[in-house]
Amino acid sequence: MKEIPKSFPLRGRPLRFKLGLVALAVCALLYLSILVTLSLSLDAATKAGVIGTTVLAAEIFGLLGTAGVGKEVVQQLGQRLGFKKRKPGQL
Repeated sequence: MKEIPKSFPLRGRPLRFKLGLVALAVCALLYLSILVTLSLSLDAATKAGVIGTTVLAAEIFGLLGTAGVGKEVVQQLGQRLGFKKRKPGQL
């Protein structure tokens, strides 16, 4: 079995941090699954129920992920992805 190099970014991180990253990844996948739901041949009421439940689950996983990794890490990730911090009241 290969040994994990010491420069590996998750080596030495607590389990809470790793689970937080997994929760954030699940959150992103849940939001992407909404696009799949729209292409299914279901009636409108069923699609609305599935999408509403999916958004609720994604928000919960997003909150759990943010709590797991920490607010500072989420802000750094947002800056790396190109999201800019807005001033209060600005759209």
